[in-house]
Amino acid sequence: MKINSIICCESIITDLETKGTSLFNIIERISIQSFPFFLPKFSIFISSENDDLGKIEGQLKVSNNNRQLYLGKVIFNFYERNITRNIIRFNGLVIPEAGTLMIEIIHENVVLKTHIIGLESFNNNQPVVDVQIPTEPTANI
Repeated sequence: MKINSIICCESIITDLETKGTSLFNIIERISIQSFPFFLPKFSIFISSENDDLGKIEGQLKVSNNNRQLYLGKVIFNFYERNITRNIIRFNGLVIPEAGTLMIEIIHENVVLKTHIIGLESFNNNQPVVDVQIPTEPTANI
């Protein structure tokens, strides 16, 4: 089995009629003010291929700086074609600290593909601009 791509995004929609897949808000890097951070929507799109038809069981591992956040089973169904797509949705993911978010696809204890998202914290010590908006309109006559 070969993993062609792993793409992380906020949400994924598959059109039932055309079988087309749309990915929204692709996540390549996360830059936030402070950690831990709660990511309310997180989806993973996996494209894979295999020479033989059938079902292959693998694992999805998500970790933050070598700290495992998730480990679960993924079933790759190659029934109709030698290419398949898997969509994994998380209804919330807590990221404990800055560094990296690593997504791994594992089959028979071998990591087939790894995708890394950089996680950075920024300091928001920028000056605050105080804007005064008049409550009543003024007119010069």
